[in-house]
Order: sequence, then structure tokens, then C-alpha cells
Amino acid sequence: NESFARELLSDCGADLPARIARIRAAVADGDTASIAEQAHGLKGMCANLRLPALRIASAELESAASTGLALNVALAVERLAVEADRFLQSMS
Repeated sequence: NESFARELLSDCGADLPARIARIRAAVADGDTASIAEQAHGLKGMCANLRLPALRIASAELESAASTGLALNVALAVERLAVEADRFLQSMS
């Protein structure tokens, strides 16, 4: 129902900054396995909630992490952060 969907989206919005922070910490540590794992989990959540822009950005980050190329990862993290900000702004 609509109320439940709003609650799920709200929970996603509440959790998103912490997820982005964990991804940034993994980037700082050069931990591509953790980056890919975090991105994969976020991708699944966004797919379930039908948040296509965030899902695509998460998938791109997961793919970039699997290549291990720092520049690709950095660009993908920034794109994810932009999409996360857009989502959070739409929730307020």
C-alpha cells in the first residue's frame, strides 16, 4: 500500500547518507571489494524501490570497483552522490 511504500522510501532516505559515507571510506582505504559490495547492496535496494537513477549509479559504481581503476571509481562515487542528493531533496 501507499503508506508502506512511503515508509520504505523514507527508510532508504534515512540510510542513504551512511551508505555513501561507508562507500567513501572504502574508497579512501582503496578497498574495492567493499566498494563493490556496498554498491551491490544499494543497487538491489534501489531496484526494489524503483529508483532507477540511483540503481544505475550504483551499478556503475559496482562495475567500476570491479575494474579497480581509481579514476573510474572516483567518478562513479561522485555520480552516485549526486543522484543520492537528488533523491534526498525529492524526499523533503
